[in-house]
Amino acid sequence: MLDFPKNGVAPVQNGFRTIRFGVFEADLHAGEVRKSGIRVKLQEQPFKVLQVLLERPGELVTREELQSRIWPEENFGDFDHAVNVAVGKLRTALGDSADNPCFVETVPRRGYRFVAALQEPVVEALPAATPVIAAGPSIQSTQEDKTGRKRALWMALAIAGAATLMVLGIWVGRRTAKPHAPEFQRLTVRHGTVYSARFAPDGHNVIYAASWDGAPIEIFSTEVNFSGTRSLGLAGTALLGVSSSGEMAVLQSPSPRFMLN
Repeated sequence: MLDFPKNGVAPVQNGFRTIRFGVFEADLHAGEVRKSGIRVKLQEQPFKVLQVLLERPGELVTREELQSRIWPEENFGDFDHAVNVAVGKLRTALGDSADNPCFVETVPRRGYRFVAALQEPVVEALPAATPVIAAGPSIQSTQEDKTGRKRALWMALAIAGAATLMVLGIWVGRRTAKPHAPEFQRLTVRHGTVYSARFAPDGHNVIYAASWDGAPIEIFSTEVNFSGTRSLGLAGTALLGVSSSGEMAVLQSPSPRFMLN
């Protein structure tokens, strides 16, 4: 195992594949950085800068050392631009800031320092290609999918059952409800005989032929919504029909039938 110093910082040694700091892991063999198990996109040269910094956490790594380790063939101008770009990409991948650094601190005109505490490195006995690491999330995801489908199925069945009970209740209620008895309204109050009657086209008046109190047959009109009857002045006739427009009526009298307009 690593011999951790009192400040909690452990040096990077060969034989340890993964170095952890915060929510990040640096896989030194694969050249990858992962955040909470998810790979973070990071190019080769920014990863090499991170690897050099992790070898001496908390210590200054000069720009000259980075040049000799990563860009030995570059001249000063090209190297100066390359290291600035690489450190910038490294900070972007880690969500870090030069003004308020959590991982990579800039020492002006000198170099950089890795300031985050390292966790105990993990020794992995299984090769990188083994599928055991990915098996757990896959099984869990499959179980979650099955649970979600079962929950959705039960919810659909519950909704369908509630709808069926509602329709059945409405149907039973209509079948068992007692029909309302029709209501009748009396339009005449006099003593006599009504021989024929027709509704006027407006639907509010009733025209009828009647003989009241022994008088001759006469044509009357009465409103449905109001009490009271008025004579139309056609004595001795009986009503046979009223046209749909209300402009014509067929009357009958002791003489042959005639049309009244």
